[in-house]
Amino acid sequence: MKDINDQAIEVYKAFWRTWGSRNTNTNSALMQMVHPKFNGFGTNINEIWRTKKELNVQHEVEIKQVLQPYSIDFDWIDITKINDKSVLVYGELSLTIRINTKIIILENVRNSFVLKQHKGTLKIKHWHCSLPDLGTKGEVVPGSLEPKRYEEVSVFFCDFVNFTQIVSDLPPKELVAEISDIYQQFDEIMSEEYLEKIQVYGDGYLAVCGLPEYIEEHAINCVKAGQKIFAYLKERNKTSKFQLDARIGIHTGPLVAGIIGERKFSFNIFGDTVNTAARIESASIPNKINVSQTTYELIKDYFVCAHRGKIEAKGKGKIDMYFVEKRIL
Repeated sequence: MKDINDQAIEVYKAFWRTWGSRNTNTNSALMQMVHPKFNGFGTNINEIWRTKKELNVQHEVEIKQVLQPYSIDFDWIDITKINDKSVLVYGELSLTIRINTKIIILENVRNSFVLKQHKGTLKIKHWHCSLPDLGTKGEVVPGSLEPKRYEEVSVFFCDFVNFTQIVSDLPPKELVAEISDIYQQFDEIMSEEYLEKIQVYGDGYLAVCGLPEYIEEHAINCVKAGQKIFAYLKERNKTSKFQLDARIGIHTGPLVAGIIGERKFSFNIFGDTVNTAARIESASIPNKINVSQTTYELIKDYFVCAHRGKIEAKGKGKIDMYFVEKRIL
């Protein structure tokens, strides 16, 4: 009789091969591998605590997007025994998927199963899958859905003042370590205020609030994130050997968001709102949050703002801008 570890590896591989097979009996075969008390599945940070019926629906949705079978390579698999009847099996794999004439390659897909014995056979109690990019949120497969227009979101730009000169003498390893630490803190702040990080470009940081799910207070959340960043940098500068100041700009409006790339996926935003937000940030000054008229109208009941008048913005002409001063108590 095979031990629990060998059984777990077989279930792990069989599930993925069945999930991607697209045979006529795929769904029924999958459900036979799932524990009667299956308690959820998730992708990236989105856990869905639902039944095996919901898992079945999830698979049916994916089949409509991906008609042809997957090509699957198992990169590595590991196991941790929970108790005599349960085991955690986890690993990393690569998938090659064809959607119509487009081939999508997903590398470094990490996933884990909690397996529990039921009538002498290991069944899947919980499944988590971590796809390569946060841009996959809301999709079964990145790139398989059309880009979407969002009518009102707030775009957040931040960059450091005189960054190149300040860090010019730092050894490469120390520079990367410092920036990594700073952006990790930025990421945590974005998460706290429900902003989606879009990209880091050198010493610049781009995020957006109000997508993929609409958040009514998107502009307010962006300002709160900016205030937290300034508070963090002020505290950090007390002990750091090099001092950093930042500028922040926020603009609100419509844009298009979608996933780009064939092998390396990137969730990105496009449109005049993004370009204007970049100009608003460039027109700011150290340790100030600069907002457009559109954003101001959404935050004026929550923050004291100082009207700067019409400020020249490259390629945009003169735009009404405001500095955010403080929160209204």
